[in-house]
Amino acid sequence: MKDMWRSDACYSSYGVDGSTCSAFIYLSEVENWCPRLSWRDRNMDEEAEKKTRTEIRTSFDELYRVMSSREEFRWMMLRIKRMAEPWLSAIRSLAEKQDLAKRKRKKILVHLGLLTKESGFKIAENAFSGGPLGELVQWSDLITTLYLLGHDIRISASLAELKEIMRRVMGNKSSCPTQGDKVVELIYIDIVGLGQFKKTLGPSWVHYQVYAACFGFLWYRTRVQPRPLRPIKGAQDPLGQVEPQPPAVQHHAPPHPG
Repeated sequence: MKDMWRSDACYSSYGVDGSTCSAFIYLSEVENWCPRLSWRDRNMDEEAEKKTRTEIRTSFDELYRVMSSREEFRWMMLRIKRMAEPWLSAIRSLAEKQDLAKRKRKKILVHLGLLTKESGFKIAENAFSGGPLGELVQWSDLITTLYLLGHDIRISASLAELKEIMRRVMGNKSSCPTQGDKVVELIYIDIVGLGQFKKTLGPSWVHYQVYAACFGFLWYRTRVQPRPLRPIKGAQDPLGQVEPQPPAVQHHAPPHPG
């Protein structure tokens, strides 16, 4: 940052002047790579945070309304309905043990790349006829958890939806993030969706990769590796060469003992 801050005028517009102090302020308040400096004024942020604190939900009505409009979500919604009472009991029990009201309500995008038509997997279409259900189980549990904890979640299962959600920041070629409220503050995504997300955002991906958490089964580990130094002839894989950062990959339990 100290060496490259003149490479783009956007850095100076955020107050970067080549000093270590200005670099830390930028990295903590604009790009959020490190904690906010303790001596920086927090009054405005604290007022904003009070308005965006979570309130636990004890009804699934809103989630059902969103999911019922999409055939791709039907199996997941039926599973959530079947397990509704244990979930509601669990969130009430958690609320009694912890003060959940002080948590920040986040804008969370859940993009299910494996359910998109472009993926070719047809997981949602085959869910009621013997198709694999592991991915649908993990995603329905994640969506339920985020919803009951009070976060603002948007669920995407098509490239059109993804583009609509992210349109304000698509194609940002600046070295700095788009100004204003963040479109999303956390992204849960699968391996296929990660590739779709990178392609959709283009240059803007560098500003959002820090918010992405990639869900996958254990067997993804051997298939999703950084690009090799030399391409291996015939070694094509729809899940390969997406290059996720290892700490961002969160594994589901293996589908069978093998």
